[in-house]
Amino acid sequence: MLQSRAVRQLPQIRLSMQQKSPSSESHKERMSKDAPVALSAGYQVTGPIGGLDGVTSELRDLATSLLTASAALSGLVLVFLGSLLNAYDQFTAPEQESIRASYRFRAWMGLCGFVLALVCGVLSVLATLYSETVWLVLATVCLWASLILLLVMAVRAVWEI
Repeated sequence: MLQSRAVRQLPQIRLSMQQKSPSSESHKERMSKDAPVALSAGYQVTGPIGGLDGVTSELRDLATSLLTASAALSGLVLVFLGSLLNAYDQFTAPEQESIRASYRFRAWMGLCGFVLALVCGVLSVLATLYSETVWLVLATVCLWASLILLLVMAVRAVWEI
């Protein structure tokens, strides 16, 4: 599939080709020209191919790691939000009125952290699909923002005890 994409896009991109075993001067002269060269047996493509230029396997691994981390974080936050809402529902109506501000702050911080973790996952998928590093940067920023919000929420919850 990679070879067929390269052949289709040969007029649009410049490939740097290397022959596995150069045999003559005429081959070197042909390779120095700027005209695109058709792929044939014995050549290796070393230049960018279509949308894959600039994206390495390390960046794809990073996108996969960010997706995994965002899924894990959003799952943990969702469990925390469930326990928080359950704890709030255990109080009677007059008691709920007095503790509402404390629980509301934790719930909003948890919800914002949950949404940011989900956005990180979506951006990681976009980074994989479109092969652009800008999506990885945005995904990383979202994950860090989510972690900071959740840290603030946890510190405030402990401070109120």
